[in-house]
Amino acid sequence: MSDPDTIWNRAAEGTGGEEGDDALAALLVLHGMVMNGGLVNAIEVAEEEELHAAVEGYRFFGLDDAADLIVETQSALDNDADPEILETMKDGEFYDLVPDDETVYDAFAAKLRDEPSAFAAAD
Repeated sequence: MSDPDTIWNRAAEGTGGEEGDDALAALLVLHGMVMNGGLVNAIEVAEEEELHAAVEGYRFFGLDDAADLIVETQSALDNDADPEILETMKDGEFYDLVPDDETVYDAFAAKLRDEPSAFAAAD
């Protein structure tokens, strides 16, 4: 298994301890929710801390447009927007930005290449 795969798997388990590990772990929690139930559903079921950490994780990996969309959608839900209408609009927008795990993995691999010290060493 390569170092990136080891670090990715470690983050998926919620371990690692460095800034990059924590950012990836937080991003992966919400990303999994989005891929399984859509953006609106993920925002509705995630804890506030999880959402905040995930947004920071998306930003850490340069996925700022996805982070902005999460914040925008959360704000709309907080202001009593109809979740079904939001689903129709926002889920598709999110999938255009982050269509699959590979998009996240590529952003992670680029960050690991550029800032390896942001991640705990792969053992």
